[in-house]
Amino acid sequence: MKMTYRKATFIGLWAVIFASCTSDGDMITEKTLPQGKYPVAMTVSVESPIARSSVDGTWTNGEKVTVQAITKTGDAYNWNDAISYPYEINNDIPVALTKEETHYWQRSDETKLIRTWYCADGSTSNTLPDSWSVAADQDETGNGYAESDLLFTAPVEVKFGSTANLIFYHQTARIIVNIKKTEGIDSADQIQSVKIGDNNLALSGTYTAPSGTGVTTGTWLPGPMDKTITPFKLSQPTDPSKYIASYTALVIPQNMDGKRLIAIDTELGTHYYTPKEGAAELEAGKVHTYNITIDSKEVTIEIPGSIDWGEGESGSGSIEL
Repeated sequence: MKMTYRKATFIGLWAVIFASCTSDGDMITEKTLPQGKYPVAMTVSVESPIARSSVDGTWTNGEKVTVQAITKTGDAYNWNDAISYPYEINNDIPVALTKEETHYWQRSDETKLIRTWYCADGSTSNTLPDSWSVAADQDETGNGYAESDLLFTAPVEVKFGSTANLIFYHQTARIIVNIKKTEGIDSADQIQSVKIGDNNLALSGTYTAPSGTGVTTGTWLPGPMDKTITPFKLSQPTDPSKYIASYTALVIPQNMDGKRLIAIDTELGTHYYTPKEGAAELEAGKVHTYNITIDSKEVTIEIPGSIDWGEGESGSGSIEL
C-alpha cells in the first residue's frame, strides 16, 4: 500500500510538472502553439493607385480580398496544399471575417508563404483566378474601367513573430493617351472619339498567378483578339499645360505589333497609330503612355516608354502616324 501510494504521488507530481510545461510560454519553447491563439500579422499596400472612376483611388476600407497561405515543408512549398480565407481591408490591415477562417501559426519554428488577390469587379473568392476579362466600355459614365482591375501581391515568406508586409501589384496593362494642344486641335471639343484597338484586341485571357517569392506579376495567354476598348476620359489632362485631353484604359497584356492600337476621330479626320515590330508589347503591371500631336500638317506620337505603375515618365521618341 505504501509503495502504491508513493508511486501515485510520483505520477501526480509528474502530471503537475507536465501541465506547467504546457503553459503558453513553455509551449512556444516546445514549438507547438495553442490552436487559434496566434493569428498571422499582415499589412497591405498598393504599388500604385487602384483604378477607380476617380482614377486616383486607394483602399477605402471594406474591400474583400483573399489571403492564401502555405506552410513551408523542408525547403519547398506546394501551392496545391495552400489554404485560402476571405479577409477585409481595414486601415491597410487584412482582417479575417471569422475566427474559424483565420490564418494562425501552429508552431514557433514555422515559416509560411503568403499571397493575396483582389478582383475589382466584386468576384473575389477563395478560388484562385485563372482567367480575367476587362470591359470593352471603360468610359467615364460607367464602372467598366474600375472593375477591370486585377491585383495580386507578390508572395511573401514570413516567420512566426514577424509581420507579412504584402504589396499589391496590378496584373493588367494600362494605356494612357495624351492629346497635345496645337493650332489644328486646341480644344477637347474637337475630339470626337478615342478608341484602343480596332477590332483586334483581346479583352480576356487565361492567367497564371505569381507563385515565387517576390514575383510581382503572373503570366498571360490572351484570348480572341477581335475587340475594341472605349477608354476612360480623365476629368483633367495628366498635364493641363501640355494636353487638352487624356484617356486611359486597362487591357489584357498582349502584343500589338503591326496592329492598329489607337484610333482618334477629330475634326481633321481619323488618325491611327500602328506600332512597328517590337514597339507594342503591352506588359502586365506596366503603364504605356502615348503623347499625340495632331495639326493640319502632320500627326506625331511621342512614346515616353513602358514604366511601372506609379513611376515617372522616362525616355521619349516621335513616330509619324
